[in-house]
Amino acid sequence: MAPKRTANVGPSGASTTQPFKPGFDTGRPVAHTEHVASPLQVLVVDDDPTMRRLLTRALGRGCIVRTAATARGAIEWRGEVDLLVTDLMLPDGKGPDVALALRQRKARLPVLLITATPEELDPKDASLFVDVLEKPFRLAQLYDALAGAKAAARPRVRSAIVAADEQTASKKDGVASK
Repeated sequence: MAPKRTANVGPSGASTTQPFKPGFDTGRPVAHTEHVASPLQVLVVDDDPTMRRLLTRALGRGCIVRTAATARGAIEWRGEVDLLVTDLMLPDGKGPDVALALRQRKARLPVLLITATPEELDPKDASLFVDVLEKPFRLAQLYDALAGAKAAARPRVRSAIVAADEQTASKKDGVASK
């Protein structure tokens, strides 16, 4: 269950709850105990400190980012992980090995692979990744891949209000819903 955050609703109906989440506005006033989804927990694994810093800064807006420089460091991480971003070639292993090890704890963990040598990716391992980015990549490519990974990481939750609205609309159209 997502933690509750208290919203301070001003006279205009605007909420001052921090942090602001783009796309969160439903067009209705924010309740005083509105549930806000917790930020995505991302584990970045890359032996290059510059790449780790770049990914931490790029993903740090809206995500909580943890880093590891080795496969062992990633595998030994015991914190929550919603998304794994890993390099293919690590000093003590490979990205697919890290993905398989972390999926022992979280079976549906989405994994984004980044690599300078995509030709070295074993075709049998390709299905482990929601996307593969070839280094160097543009931030726009990273954000596109992140959007796909976020969709895989977060199950869609529909509110009872939306479900009720759909049921009402179906009845008006003469369509029975289950």
